Amino acid sequence: MAQINGEWFTEKLQSSNKSLRGLARHLKIDPSAMSRMISGERRMKMEEVGHIAAFLGVPVSEVMAQAGVEIAPAMEEAIQLTAVVKEDGSIELIEPQSLQKWIMDKAMMTMGLMSRKLGALQVRAESGPLAALDDAVILYQRDGDSIEAEALNTLSVCTTTTGKRFIGTVERARKTGESVIMLPSGEHISVALEAATPVLSIVP
Repeated sequence: MAQINGEWFTEKLQSSNKSLRGLARHLKIDPSAMSRMISGERRMKMEEVGHIAAFLGVPVSEVMAQAGVEIAPAMEEAIQLTAVVKEDGSIELIEPQSLQKWIMDKAMMTMGLMSRKLGALQVRAESGPLAALDDAVILYQRDGDSIEAEALNTLSVCTTTTGKRFIGTVERARKTGESVIMLPSGEHISVALEAATPVLSIVP
């Protein structure tokens, strides 16, 4: 039996004028399965946590605590801040740092929704085209080793065949890796990409 605080979930649903059936529809599961989850007869899945938090409008960490779901140390390490984005959009590695709790909540929600391992970058740009995002944290799929289809025409974390990393919008990419990228400045460059993975979320 999962150690879940069913009363907490029931109260949150009632206070937001939402129903258990509505939550089941949101999760795309049978209402009876939702009922078993709240009563502790069915364990809440990690990929469901983010959806439930979004539906209830509460932090992911709060849902996890009330559902008796623990964040494994390996999961916290998996979404540490490992690099910064400079004013020109280039990416520079830094000593790994733990994310602040509220950013971790956002990362956990994105991880739950996307079922992917995440990487985190922090923007450090007091001037230039990225100044509006100064101090924001960018979440993206970690360990991408190819040019993903979802990266086309989307702000992405790009890696060239020479190992240079930067953020930009992939406007065109050939199977050979030859790509046209629009940088944050609006400049277009042609480079040989090894990998490109789309930005999943930006936490201001």
